[in-house]
Amino acid sequence: MELTRRQFFQRLGWAIAAIGISQGSFLATADRYNRALAAPNRRKLALLVGINQYSEAVSDIAASRGGVLLGSLSDVALQQELLIHRFGFAKDDILTLLNDQSTRVGVETAFQQHLIDQAQPDDSVVFHFSGLGSRVRLGADQVEVSTLVPFDGVMPSDDAPTIRDLPEETLLLLGRSLPSSNFTAIIDAGVADMGAPLVGNFRVRSRPHVPSGQLHAEEQALQEQLSNALAETRRKRNDALPGAWLRAASSDGSGRGLALEGQWNGFAAGLFTYALTQYLWQVTEPQTVQVAFNATSGMIERVTTRAQQPSLDLESARDRPLYSPIPNQAAADGVITQIAGDGRVQVWLGGLPAHALTSYSAGAQLAIAGSTQRLQVRSRDGLRLIASLPADLATSVKDLIGQPVQELVRLVPKSVGLTVALDSHLERIERVDATSAFSSVKVATVSAGEQSADFLFGKLKPRAQTLAASLSDSTLEPLAVPAKGVNATKQGFGLFYPAQLAVPGTIASDEEAVKTAVNRLTPVLRSLQAVKLLSLTENATASGMRLRVALEAAKTPTKPIAQQETLRSLDPGRSEGSTANRLIALPAGESVQFRLHNLGDRSVYAVLLHLVRSGTMLTVQLPTQPEDGATDGTLKPLLNGAIAPNQPLVLASPVSSPQLSRSFVCVSYSPFEQVRAIAQRREQASKDERPSDLELAQAVLQDLQSNLNVSSDVVPLNMYQWATFSFCYQTLVATV
Repeated sequence: MELTRRQFFQRLGWAIAAIGISQGSFLATADRYNRALAAPNRRKLALLVGINQYSEAVSDIAASRGGVLLGSLSDVALQQELLIHRFGFAKDDILTLLNDQSTRVGVETAFQQHLIDQAQPDDSVVFHFSGLGSRVRLGADQVEVSTLVPFDGVMPSDDAPTIRDLPEETLLLLGRSLPSSNFTAIIDAGVADMGAPLVGNFRVRSRPHVPSGQLHAEEQALQEQLSNALAETRRKRNDALPGAWLRAASSDGSGRGLALEGQWNGFAAGLFTYALTQYLWQVTEPQTVQVAFNATSGMIERVTTRAQQPSLDLESARDRPLYSPIPNQAAADGVITQIAGDGRVQVWLGGLPAHALTSYSAGAQLAIAGSTQRLQVRSRDGLRLIASLPADLATSVKDLIGQPVQELVRLVPKSVGLTVALDSHLERIERVDATSAFSSVKVATVSAGEQSADFLFGKLKPRAQTLAASLSDSTLEPLAVPAKGVNATKQGFGLFYPAQLAVPGTIASDEEAVKTAVNRLTPVLRSLQAVKLLSLTENATASGMRLRVALEAAKTPTKPIAQQETLRSLDPGRSEGSTANRLIALPAGESVQFRLHNLGDRSVYAVLLHLVRSGTMLTVQLPTQPEDGATDGTLKPLLNGAIAPNQPLVLASPVSSPQLSRSFVCVSYSPFEQVRAIAQRREQASKDERPSDLELAQAVLQDLQSNLNVSSDVVPLNMYQWATFSFCYQTLVATV
């Protein structure tokens, strides 16, 4: 018998009342997607938990500077809209517990009554938790276990030694108690004992310290009850852990338990949840758990430079689809969720990459998937925007709810500024001086953890104290290792990625004044400003062109190291899949090249732009092609610059360095005349008169722009006229 929300409130009321928390109403927004994804007799149930508000009694992180979480409720919204509009969950079958609703008893009772009591064999069941995680030491033996920190998870004390967390063991027992093995758990929380609420400009989703105490008596009783019930049905259940458990970080105390949340353009979210849901909006056919997890992990690697490493526990078949089977459907950047009135609709942009969000301000355009109808953007607030409908659709707006939308016209600013977060470990006078110094070179500053930022300004700590030191088992060399000649025992100023790993080559070789450091870093900042502008053109998932770009070892190009495709426009039979979401590690001494495959029916033009992060100059590589009859890989210039359909094209990159490198492959139906002109001027001009990196990036925009009547401050880019692929990689240091 179906359990309604009213019945759930009645059954849960005693538990909530017992701890004096206001019941409130469980939120479940949005509407059912108009295409159900499974057979009519198969139900889909979800329990989504998100906690931003923690008191000092729960964790001393709440009392620390910048310690309150900001993105857990956004995670719930991201999952909810995804489940409804891409996986066919009914809104009444999704139960959300937010902040004070997410007590230990509330979560456990909701799991039992909303999921276990209602689920039938083969039903799809999803549990999601976003908030703090922890490692705790239990009993006299101080045995460490992993927990989720509920709203009322009070820290133990000498007078009250009870730990009120939700142990992972209880969660596993609840999962095993489900009658369906088609179960997915998403845990966007970590257990790393970082001793601070921030890592660089990201917030840490774990207690900063490991508490000691004893498990709550009620919790022990529940675990015993669940274990006994499972023992009675073990022969029937085969005692297997059901489903898939996707975690933002490892929960086994191995040192890889760091889970982070970030901020982008008016909203905050967990890195893991945002990457996972964004990926699932873009896919056009069912994806296995393993494939989806690998793609999500790769996206996080690039954002955090391997600081955060998600984990997957999957004891059932690794080829099972994530959540539930889905039919082939158009890739989407969002969906129409509400009627705003006066010929306007509200759109949810859960599938739109963060770097593209700022490009969807007033005047940008979206397309209704599978049609020629356009929506004119009027305003945006975080992941929601208001758009105007064409006149011929204004009379049938109700039918548009649930319709997927896709990017059509981005409005990219002609110039962008950089924002630098000031590390929270800087002294007050250092932050004051840094704010003044960066302002003088027109770079905005914010306090770490407060707003989105491109980079972090701080000091290199002794290596033993750096985050990179804890990543020594990584396949990449630690990026916080100081540059040659830098004394690692001194604290030199420099630039860091948002996850607190040093930008190679930017750390001072000795102690210096803040103003001196900023002046030294200014040329690097100018190049990074140009790279940011180029990043706004990345659109491999959304482009309407038909292309594939493979990253190859120059000496052995037969097998691609990684590749990207414009999957939205490729026919299923021509797609080979994208593998370049990760931060790519190359063998020592390796140099690379990019092979472009034009899979469309029109000629295209291409250019490669390359930056070694410690450098102060973007390099431009113009197209070449294999020499006729050559068997040794000899290349010749592509004279007219056009790449015909199915014609091979190789873009050679400079020799890679041990430092992190970034390459952009830009493709268009129009020639890159402005870029070629800048490249020629660079070759002919003296160093002082050479065009800057920003001028080069702006030349790319001029060559890509569409002929639309828009503000003079922005460049309109049509998704069906260009594609930009981005690769991030590092050549490993040779060992002797």
